[in-house]
Amino acid sequence: MPLDQDIQAVINQAGHLKSQGRIDEYRELLCAAADDGHAAAAAQLGWLHCFIPEWNSADLFDGPRSGWRSPAESWLRRAWELDPDDRGTARLLAALLLWQVREMRAHDPYDGDWIDEVDDEEEEPEEIWETAIQARHDEAVRLLEHVLRTDPADASAAVGLLAVREADWTCHLIEHSIYQPPLPASDSEGRRLLEEMVAAARQAVSIDPADSLAVGLLATALRWQEDPQAMEWSRRFQALRTEIRWDGEPPAERGHDRAAHGRFSWYLLEIEYESDPLHGDVVTDTVVTGDLDVLRWVCDRHLAARLKAVLQDGDGDCGSVELALFERGELVANIDLTPHLQIGDDGSPHIDWTADSLPSLTLTGEPLPPGHPVTEAPRMAVTHYGHTDGTSPGRHFGAIITA
Repeated sequence: MPLDQDIQAVINQAGHLKSQGRIDEYRELLCAAADDGHAAAAAQLGWLHCFIPEWNSADLFDGPRSGWRSPAESWLRRAWELDPDDRGTARLLAALLLWQVREMRAHDPYDGDWIDEVDDEEEEPEEIWETAIQARHDEAVRLLEHVLRTDPADASAAVGLLAVREADWTCHLIEHSIYQPPLPASDSEGRRLLEEMVAAARQAVSIDPADSLAVGLLATALRWQEDPQAMEWSRRFQALRTEIRWDGEPPAERGHDRAAHGRFSWYLLEIEYESDPLHGDVVTDTVVTGDLDVLRWVCDRHLAARLKAVLQDGDGDCGSVELALFERGELVANIDLTPHLQIGDDGSPHIDWTADSLPSLTLTGEPLPPGHPVTEAPRMAVTHYGHTDGTSPGRHFGAIITA
């Protein structure tokens, strides 16, 4: 393996392989460098594994205190230990931890084999579960606050912290069966969480006034506070995301006093199919990224492969494979990839990316940074960077604001 001074050459070579679509070779080269203690290689491996559905929420943990981690988390932790100044790794690790928190909050702590191993003298399973959730939550907050102390203008860390606050506040609403404003006067905890969400949203929009997730969540939070500014912020949201309309809100026009579009560009891929036709269970795999090479690879190599058994057995409906393109925060194309889905000689589905009828997929804006959450239409949910599946609870702020 090369000496430390040669790591940049290795990273450059890996980047060349990735640009050619040779992602598996790219990963192998990074693994060799990361095993030799190179932080940049470990960070890129952690980033790459965030797109691979290597685990699901049903077996998220052998137990909440287990040392088992997904490959993405393991590589990101290694990269962070090797280079604590890497803000990108910190943001991405925080995003992964927040996703885990959302998943754990949505699942019954008794739904797992780990319950059988709990000693009678230990805490109750709910307490063990909540302790594990809180540990991951607090670590995510620490990582994001660290990034913001280092760089107060880091837009991705600011909106990532907002996503944490939104998840906390939404969890509170669900636990207390509160579905429309205002909050009860006696709900001091809810008001505290809402104030934290407003503060985080204001911080995020002060850094990037055209981040539609931050603008939308600020409008939502202000509506719950019964603040008259909520209407103006909801209009700003609609001006940024013209494909979304909230009930009861008049159409908005972009004014000259605000940004006409966002800062980042990204792809949002959704593969939807029936996992259990007998019960009508539908799964939606989602990928959010600013990297087209990785999008193609993860679609063909990992996500489309999930459809193989469904298509071969004829027991389920492929559903749809859809790709949305966002250029500088604005939806510019919705592409149905289902007609381009082909079955290879080995029975594996893949997309024919070279089809003449397929429009250009190139985005020219700054790619969405790793770990940066977005909002998707039409559900208007907080959508995580990387790969997520359809088991996440995802309370939608669009539904909350119109209640």
